[in-house]
Amino acid sequence: MIKRGDLQARLDLVDKVLLAKKTDIRMEVHADALAAAKEYERTLHQRFLRMGNILAGLEVKGPKGQGSQGGGFGGSQEIGDLIGGDGRGGTRSGNACR
Repeated sequence: MIKRGDLQARLDLVDKVLLAKKTDIRMEVHADALAAAKEYERTLHQRFLRMGNILAGLEVKGPKGQGSQGGGFGGSQEIGDLIGGDGRGGTRSGNACR
């Protein structure tokens, strides 16, 4: 198990004991959660930048009559899909916050 890496330990052949490292599972879970949060924050920041560019009209649009090329967001309906609304400031279900 030690050679396969399943067990983080070493054998003391003089004293004939197994010396295992204590793993701090809480620390590992915390590090994984922190990495996931940083990735989520990075993705969210990119989406906000993309929405701002689209809403400011800084998007390069292709010729009319052709579909969206490059897989980007091409119009207000796609912006609505990105932010969870209908692209006109409302919600898809029509239940606006009052």
